Amino acid sequence: MTAEIGQAAIYLSVLSGLWAIGFLSIGLRTRNRNAIRSGRNAVVATFILISIATGALIYGFVTDDFSMRYVVEVSSAAQPLLYKITALWGRMSGSLLFWLWLLTVAGMIVVWQNHRHNKETNDTLSDYALIPMAVVQLFFIILVTGIIEGVYNPLDRFPNGQMAPDGAGMNPLLQTPSMAFHPPTLYIGWISLTVPFAFAVGALASGRIGSDWILRSRRWMLFSWIILTIGITLGGNWAYRELGWGGYWAWDPVENASFMPWLLGTAYLHSMMIQEKRNMFKLWNILLVTLAFQFTLLGTFITRSGIISSVHAFAQSDIGGYFLGFILASTAGVIGLIIYRWKRLKSANRLESLLSRESAFVLNNWLLVGLTLIILWGKTSPVYSVLCVSASVFVIAAISAEFYRGAKLRAKRQETSFLNGLNLLIQRNKRRYGGYIVHIGIVIVYIGIMGSKGYFLLESKSLRIGESMEVGQFQLTMKDSFEKEFANYRRTGIVFDVAKNGKQIGTMEPARHFYHKTGQGEPDTIESAIRHFGVNDFYISLGSIPPDVKTGGIVNVQAYYNPLIGVVWIGVAVMVLGGIVAIAEKSEHNKDSQ
Repeated sequence: MTAEIGQAAIYLSVLSGLWAIGFLSIGLRTRNRNAIRSGRNAVVATFILISIATGALIYGFVTDDFSMRYVVEVSSAAQPLLYKITALWGRMSGSLLFWLWLLTVAGMIVVWQNHRHNKETNDTLSDYALIPMAVVQLFFIILVTGIIEGVYNPLDRFPNGQMAPDGAGMNPLLQTPSMAFHPPTLYIGWISLTVPFAFAVGALASGRIGSDWILRSRRWMLFSWIILTIGITLGGNWAYRELGWGGYWAWDPVENASFMPWLLGTAYLHSMMIQEKRNMFKLWNILLVTLAFQFTLLGTFITRSGIISSVHAFAQSDIGGYFLGFILASTAGVIGLIIYRWKRLKSANRLESLLSRESAFVLNNWLLVGLTLIILWGKTSPVYSVLCVSASVFVIAAISAEFYRGAKLRAKRQETSFLNGLNLLIQRNKRRYGGYIVHIGIVIVYIGIMGSKGYFLLESKSLRIGESMEVGQFQLTMKDSFEKEFANYRRTGIVFDVAKNGKQIGTMEPARHFYHKTGQGEPDTIESAIRHFGVNDFYISLGSIPPDVKTGGIVNVQAYYNPLIGVVWIGVAVMVLGGIVAIAEKSEHNKDSQ
């Protein structure tokens, strides 16, 4: 009965979505406050209905309801509880429902966040923004109803009361702690980009092209940037630990699809300050926000259309065409609004010179994009890496000097300690100094990338028990094999004695996992062994392990030395810290003078 309640909630949400769009549009056009209020309530109703549907599906996973088609496809009785819950986004139908639920959460927050402001000022900008949000929600609602070819309702049951004895289980690559958090983190980052996009569309529709929509959506964009930073890093960490190739970024098409909204969001966070201060770049900011939002949909289209091959991609489906159609239609709508408001989008000021602060912001945007192009070159020579690291150290030193001078001056004025002076400096302008911290983090990440890509060592060798190999200053000796049985998989691995410069430092146990539900007899995941030496890693992964390994069978072993890999993760942490400092600055809702 739970699944049927969830299905009914999805069907009712079609009505609430249409109600929100219709009544908000009518109310704003006729200035009817009751109609506007009714439209807002419909947005809240959509959140409640989709929450019921999502809860019903999670209940089906937790109770092993194998009469539900989606539960059978992505779960099993032996699957740990954590992965039963995360199976919600394990395949297409459930991931679309989860995406939709997050969209409705964002809509609910916008209603709640702006309720008091709307009541005090009678301002309608957020109501204009709710219309495009409701349109995006309605698109996903229609997808999860199952009426579109290529995707079925995730709450569907098998016909005639059929029930499977057990489920097929989730993709083994997704049954890791990293993948329990990586996809939802990315989803949250992507979906929160809908809010700045909605405010941009709302600004165009209402004719309020000044900075008010930027002030309203600034924290949303910063939040999205922070979450995307974390999500992308979790994905890189997952690839590093689970795919057995010793790397964390492969320029996979789906990796790029997640990275491009981050780059566009980064550019927007810089250029929006110019609009706030100088009333410039109005059109550019709207385009950046629109592109960032559209690239989130593009990534979904790529993973579901079958046009590319990727470890992230779902099976080929007709649903990709619907996403492409929605991308084109929504882009055409924004272009139409831009043409309609063209005169009001012209900048009130121009760049004064190439040495102006505004020009520096523009140049900074291009430098960030240029940085990504440099990384695209792949392996670089050690000499070039040294030059890049030297330049990066110079940037960190320059920014650190800015902090030092400001903190020292503040401490002197207030007659307090240097640390208190530093705290007062940051508190005075969190946005500015949070941005400085972010830039330090970016440079630290860059140093880590150059070190780990420019100086890594790799040795591959086929070994029998008792044989050894060397990787730089490390010596490996294949000591023994082992096998352990778990509820839903079997772990088979090798024990290595590890020495560094001839001194024994311990053992490492890389392995392969065989998941019972695959039934293919082939290993499903590579479980690399990683040992940390400060910011450097020693990393071992295995090829296939033959049944006769204890009696002379050969195992293919790959061993990596990854210098400065820990610097990458440290740099990301510094970036996130800077983002948190910047988002903590209070923003004022200024009335738009345009």
